[in-house]
Amino acid sequence: MAARKRGRPRSTQADQSLREAALQLFVEDGLEAMSMQKVAKLAGVSKLTLYRRWSSKEELVRDVLAHLSEQVPIADTDSLRSDLLALLRAAYLASTASPAGQILPRLVGEIASHPALLDVYQQAIMGPRLHSLYQLVERARARGEIRHEISNEVASAMMAGPLFYHLVLIQPLGGPEVAQLLEQLADAALYGIAVSSQAE
Repeated sequence: MAARKRGRPRSTQADQSLREAALQLFVEDGLEAMSMQKVAKLAGVSKLTLYRRWSSKEELVRDVLAHLSEQVPIADTDSLRSDLLALLRAAYLASTASPAGQILPRLVGEIASHPALLDVYQQAIMGPRLHSLYQLVERARARGEIRHEISNEVASAMMAGPLFYHLVLIQPLGGPEVAQLLEQLADAALYGIAVSSQAE
């Protein structure tokens, strides 16, 4: 018979509450201003419960980022323009629906001061999303919709780059809502990467 572990089993609900609180405070205040005490208070648990799971706020934030790796499948509509519009709309909605979606502007600023966050960001957030984007590009290439001299990396950058730029740099400064620009962004990207019949 296996020996029974001592102590109480960890609460999944407490883990989730603490991650949600840490994410909210990280987005609102940044890593320097947030504290373990604030996280515990917002989550409604004791600091002892928090420190049993994570020894520092840096470790907690890295764990929170790692848990944001869930990816939403990119639509396959048999049309590059329709696929791209679906991608842009889904990314825009995700960026405005929750603190998880609003983390990009904060991360861009925090990575300069905390380089360790960059590896987690690349592996947990950008890696899975780039993989899905490359799949979209490869499907479009197989249908003959992308110019043969444009690499998958360049095509992906031209599709995702404008949205990233607007969400991170333009909209927070009071620029136009990205929702109003999605079709223009899609058509501008297509003009640069698609064969002429697709870009028209």
